[in-house]
Amino acid sequence: MGTFDESKKTKIVGFELKPEGTVFTLENQDGLLEDVTENDILEYIDILIDDEEQFVTLCAPKAVKSIRYVQAAITDGEIEVQIGVEKEKCYLYYKECTESECKKLFTDFFHSEFNPIMDEYKPVEFF
Repeated sequence: MGTFDESKKTKIVGFELKPEGTVFTLENQDGLLEDVTENDILEYIDILIDDEEQFVTLCAPKAVKSIRYVQAAITDGEIEVQIGVEKEKCYLYYKECTESECKKLFTDFFHSEFNPIMDEYKPVEFF
């Protein structure tokens, strides 16, 4: 099996913008839930904490303060939260956080109160 060539990493990758929807959606490996509640979000994060193979993605029907979605997964034992920032394309940024920070970030996003401090986030690197 080969190894990754670190010099081939790139930080800024733009993804196509998603079409606008009508409701928030919440997704993990078990499926997609539409028209979610705050309790649904907290439950999905609890599932993530209990199962490191899980992920959680909360997608807004349209960008909220330029953020279209937040997602979390556990990487190397740490919760990594990513945000999808919409400009002419969608760009991914990440930071590590605690369980309580993760829950607050997701619920703030859901209630349109999320104001990320972009200096705390780094671009997601891709090969």
